[in-house]
Amino acid sequence: MQGLRDFCDKIWEYSWSGEAAWHYGGGHVDCWCSGTVQIEVADEVKVRDETVAQLKENPFTPEEKIYDHYDNILGQTLDEELEYYVTCEEYYEPVMEDYGGNFEDVSEKFCEKYGFSLVTCECEGESSDFEPDGYRW
Repeated sequence: MQGLRDFCDKIWEYSWSGEAAWHYGGGHVDCWCSGTVQIEVADEVKVRDETVAQLKENPFTPEEKIYDHYDNILGQTLDEELEYYVTCEEYYEPVMEDYGGNFEDVSEKFCEKYGFSLVTCECEGESSDFEPDGYRW
């Protein structure tokens, strides 16, 4: 259980980047976003409950493997949120410069659900100009 104790004693930094495309009327806008959060364990019981299967299989699981578990969950959640944000409005192009609020909201909900507290949160988003999808000859 030393890996779990070590995991609980650190501040962890998570970096993420994602991309999605908004399509409308024969064209598209490419959207990119990247963000970084620092999290620390606020509720060791929630962390232990989430990793119990991993620790039951190997009580010597290193802290990096525990981090990888949460890294996968947060990454998948952020990927899904970005895809939704970019494609949810059929007629209105997404404003990626405003995506930081969504990034922070997803990060806060992740922390609350899994027993972490959010130390820092930074996010930047950008998008291309509207481009035609291509021409058929």
